[in-house]
Amino acid sequence: MPRKCTHSHTVSSRSFSQKVCPELNNFFRFLFLLILVLAVSHVSFTQGKFVENGEQSLLAHQSGIFAGSSTRRVIDLAGEWEYSSDDKKTWSHVKVPSAFDGVAKVWFRRTFNITPEMLDSFSCVLHCFGINYFCEITINDNFVGRHIGSSTSFSFPLEKHILELGSNNTIIIYVDNELNARNTVPLRQQVGGWKNYGGIFRDVFLLFSPKLNIDAVVTKDKVSSSMDNATVTLRATIANKGYAQLLQAKKINGRQLHQFLVEVYDKTTNLQVAKNTVSFSSGEDNHTQELDVSVNIDQIQLWSPESPALYEFRCAILSSMQESPEVIDECTFDHGIRTIEIHNTQFSVNGNAFQLKGIAWHEDNPNFGSALTYQAMEHDVILMKNAGVNLVRIAYRPVHPYVLNLCDKYGLFVFEEIPMLNVPHEILSNDNFQETAQAMTKEMIERDRNHPSIFAWGIGTDFETTNSDDCDVAHNLRNVIRTFDDRPVYFSSSQLVESSCQQEMDFAAFNALHFELQDAKKKLKEWTANFNEKPTVVISVGKEVEPGNRQGSSDPHSYEAQARAIQLLYDGVKDLKLGGIVIWSFSDYRGDRPSIAVHSGNPYLSSYGIVSEQREKRTAYDVLRILNNGEKVFALPVGTYSFSAPMIYVIFGLSVLIVFAYFYNRNRRFRDNINRSLFRTFNFFADIRDHRIISLGETILITVIIAITSSIVLSSLLVHFRDSVFSDVLISHLLISDSLKEFVAYTIWSPVKAILVFTILFMVEYVLIAALIKFFSLFIRTRVQFINAYQVTVWSMLPVIIFIPIGMILSRILETPFYIYPVAILILAIIVWIIQRLLKGISVIYDIFRSRIYFFGTIVVLAFLVATYSYYDYTQSTSAYLRYLLELTRR
Repeated sequence: MPRKCTHSHTVSSRSFSQKVCPELNNFFRFLFLLILVLAVSHVSFTQGKFVENGEQSLLAHQSGIFAGSSTRRVIDLAGEWEYSSDDKKTWSHVKVPSAFDGVAKVWFRRTFNITPEMLDSFSCVLHCFGINYFCEITINDNFVGRHIGSSTSFSFPLEKHILELGSNNTIIIYVDNELNARNTVPLRQQVGGWKNYGGIFRDVFLLFSPKLNIDAVVTKDKVSSSMDNATVTLRATIANKGYAQLLQAKKINGRQLHQFLVEVYDKTTNLQVAKNTVSFSSGEDNHTQELDVSVNIDQIQLWSPESPALYEFRCAILSSMQESPEVIDECTFDHGIRTIEIHNTQFSVNGNAFQLKGIAWHEDNPNFGSALTYQAMEHDVILMKNAGVNLVRIAYRPVHPYVLNLCDKYGLFVFEEIPMLNVPHEILSNDNFQETAQAMTKEMIERDRNHPSIFAWGIGTDFETTNSDDCDVAHNLRNVIRTFDDRPVYFSSSQLVESSCQQEMDFAAFNALHFELQDAKKKLKEWTANFNEKPTVVISVGKEVEPGNRQGSSDPHSYEAQARAIQLLYDGVKDLKLGGIVIWSFSDYRGDRPSIAVHSGNPYLSSYGIVSEQREKRTAYDVLRILNNGEKVFALPVGTYSFSAPMIYVIFGLSVLIVFAYFYNRNRRFRDNINRSLFRTFNFFADIRDHRIISLGETILITVIIAITSSIVLSSLLVHFRDSVFSDVLISHLLISDSLKEFVAYTIWSPVKAILVFTILFMVEYVLIAALIKFFSLFIRTRVQFINAYQVTVWSMLPVIIFIPIGMILSRILETPFYIYPVAILILAIIVWIIQRLLKGISVIYDIFRSRIYFFGTIVVLAFLVATYSYYDYTQSTSAYLRYLLELTRR
């Protein structure tokens, strides 16, 4: 005969595993195996991989910066490299540029050849257009330099002794792209940001220039009031890197008089339109000097998006005043001349009123990651230009310089900004954080200030501005920019409030990305009515779609709904006479953290694009082009969409209700136990303590009922709030593991899966609570068996049955905002009731006064909460982020 489930109250704790009924053991084994299978099936652990570009660098001046010329030599380091991710123990091959899709510490290595001419007659500089995030560079085991930054370009001069003749020169670049939540710029992304690719994802090369060379040229334009002529002043930095010593080796006087020549050519006609020279002495070795040279251009062709006229500036150092002087060094760059002014609430370009019609662009591509090829960059720029926009907002961070050259060429203004996104006050006030942000700002301005396409500089998005110290940060960043350039400065904020921080900016930039259309228009109306001293630009606004959804504009996530929203937004900007609008975004883009709020079917992919990630045009692309060209928009199909709550909640809830009602009405013992557990709680738990018969089958049945009911409630809440940015950020903050967050995101969007998974998790929770009760019983005289601890745990949860009928319609109830707070209060009340019942049950089976259990239980819970919060606060800056999120919510 099968053994009955009987227990002795005095059995030793060492043999408690033998006290559990075989049926219960089998049940938990099945539960464990089910969890294991579920985890293996659904939780993905992605290994980092490289997304290669690997094409050779374009070293003509149209490709970027620090261009080669006939007087210079270039060693392009693009191509085959070796890499190691295990501290240089093993090496594999990869092509550079390439983006590392993952977070890791990686060493890159390759060799290059140096000729005698390069070593003796030239000075060398290593140029890197983009390495993310921290890098340290050595050449031939000599330390060259280190750099911090996600996408700014940098360079290191190389001393002669570092390089060796021949092909045995070895460069090693150590790269670490790990971001944190405390002091990196950018901070580790929450949700909605960009993909944090690592590696050497842009051009890297060695530039060998003559010992006396043109190190940098900065232009400053002054256009006449009649707009028909202009004076361009060039400030050239001349570097002497051992030129005198080179001349002495040739038995020539080391200090020579030279000329700096500037010639300006019209790129359309290739005719020279201006020329000037200035004399200077080559000076001492290892010194730099600055020269100012002005050229006057008559009958000027001004640059604008409608007519992107460019001039080619050819600069050269000439050896003497002779009739045919020797060219020592030369460089060439393109430059466009235009004016940008602000008059009250409007922008002016070249003396004419100008409204910005922009789109946001992410430096990301499904085939190349952030290591875009030149062809991919140009393809995107042409697509944006054909959509009729006149502005590109480079989303969140400095871009590859080739993109700016393309914008100069095709006629697109650019908003470029540093990656300072969602920064709380506590982090923003950190000195190291500010220094890093200022260094990035300086690198961005110094590299890109000559581009006519740059319209304004951004110093961040939605960083906290509630404290006067935060405004000091904005003020200091603006001062850094003003040291180098006088173009407008902005920061993007989802809170349009007049503040001292806003006063520091040249125009207001409203981030309306996560606003409902009506809320955004209402906020803009209030803003323009009370604050009309500066232009306002809606710098981020868009609508997410479900890829492939063509169900008509009545479906809120269809292609037609996206196109309709853009049309209404354009009408609103026109009615309010705003300075401009930037549609979010050009293409779908991948984020670094999974999100529960996206509708793409991929928690990492935000589908806001007017073209898909593969650059396939959507309806919104055509509508945007029509609006920008001032044409009439075609009629958009409406469709027959209507919202319906998932029926699965009704099916599961009704099934649970039928099962519960059946056993409650047909089984008197089950009915008595339910009633006694709810209304005579002490006596019921005393029966458990004294091992009076409480059926294991009934306990398992209650386990399943309350677990499924809890799952229905939790799934309904998550489905309702899955579009909430606050809840998405909060969940991402709490779930440090991206794999776990990804699993949660996929689960939330599948109600059936969510109910099954959450049911299992709730069952596991009951087992863990029972295990804790058993564990703490080891410190008291009364011996508690695991089966008793488990029964107390499960029956303490019984008040959850109140939600059996509510859970079926909870998703519909939550559609009405009025009921959200009552539902929250009810859930909180049930949780408090359950905790009170659990503590009472523990006091009964421990045979200890209830007050002592309440006291020690509270201590244990508080200790757990404090330890958990301290861990999150240390690793994730929880205090700062929670206060910041709550501040945003209150506004």
